[in-house]
Amino acid sequence: MVSSAAGDIVNSRLDPQNSICCLISQLDHSLGQEITSSLDAVGLTCLQLQVLAELAKFPGMSTADLARSTCVTPQNMSLAVSKLARRQCLVRRPHPTNARIHQLDLTPQGRRVLGKGLDRAWAVEHRTFGVLGPRDRRKLLESLRASLAPFKTENGTSRMAKRRAARRPAYRRGSALPKAAS
Repeated sequence: MVSSAAGDIVNSRLDPQNSICCLISQLDHSLGQEITSSLDAVGLTCLQLQVLAELAKFPGMSTADLARSTCVTPQNMSLAVSKLARRQCLVRRPHPTNARIHQLDLTPQGRRVLGKGLDRAWAVEHRTFGVLGPRDRRKLLESLRASLAPFKTENGTSRMAKRRAARRPAYRRGSALPKAAS
């Protein structure tokens, strides 16, 4: 027979409302839907908003830099960048020393779209976390950043991105192409 104390632990672990991971997952899903719906009005996705915000902070990033900083695949980032370029929100310019790399910069149109997107995202964040005072908001931000730390490598990229890179064939990591079988 299970003691009452042990039963309480088992029951509390079974309750999703007592699981930080479950609550964060529910919040991620609900908040994601809210932000996606809100950004839809200005024709942006969450990833596109992240791209514009990153380029506002760090002009000249490459598509690969953006993929690493946002923890998405280079293919997904390439799609997001292409759509933003078609909307004239950013421009590509050749890297000064590596012709294969394009540096990205915001255009005035990109800055306007970023402003509209941030206004909408902040409105959702305020509706969601407006119940927190400034001190509690700072504590939540600190706790979330600390919780993300184990998933980051020394250079700030995600461990998932590092694992993806390690799984790529050697010829994609910079060595010569594999020789064809004769």
